Amino acid sequence: MSQSIRKGTTGDFQNMKELVGNTEKIMDEWSREQWSSSLQREDVEVFVAEEEGAIHGYAVVRLTKKDPASITERPTAAITHLCAPSCESQLRQQLVQKCLSWAKQKGATDFSL
Repeated sequence: MSQSIRKGTTGDFQNMKELVGNTEKIMDEWSREQWSSSLQREDVEVFVAEEEGAIHGYAVVRLTKKDPASITERPTAAITHLCAPSCESQLRQQLVQKCLSWAKQKGATDFSL
């Protein structure tokens, strides 16, 4: 069995809800529209851990500028959502590393979780 981490898609929304055990109403701040909107933003990336077509975890990373008026200051990155089973510490680490790599490519130098 091979596990992979890939960018999230709109089709992952229902599986993500099942993963967090909330098939009726996911967290208040996440709706299907917000999920789709996040996938289209340049300052947000969603990563999904998948094995044989089943989602086992996901992470969301967001970039923000320290000072919106500054053109030289680098953005910061925050992992806003991280979901993986508690027994899957290696999977959580892989998702965090994927988020950090993406953020570094975007120029981030400070990170938070």
